[in-house]
Amino acid sequence: VDSNGKGVYRGQNPAEGALFTVWVREFTGDEIKIAVTKSTGQPVANLKAPGAPGFTRLTWDLRPTKDVSVEYGGDDPKRLLPAGDYTAELTFGTVKMKQTFHVDLAEGITPR
Repeated sequence: VDSNGKGVYRGQNPAEGALFTVWVREFTGDEIKIAVTKSTGQPVANLKAPGAPGFTRLTWDLRPTKDVSVEYGGDDPKRLLPAGDYTAELTFGTVKMKQTFHVDLAEGITPR
């Protein structure tokens, strides 16, 4: 690394969408599950990750996951869901937590 500030640094950009960070104290064999719903309670996505100790990041790409996409008919699966309020419910073993969040879409993006 050049100490005169002329070094080149590269890294991977974070995934686009809603980012969820979960910290697991110890391995229990349980899976991390996050269910995302619209403010109306309609399911839009289900995310899963192994419950490994430490930090785990899950990214929702603002599209319905395959297990709930049938509810959205023949819409283009690449199109994003509309801006608005959503709820993420984390389940890990017997622990359940809910958090609401807001999604804004950039101007010019046509949602489902």
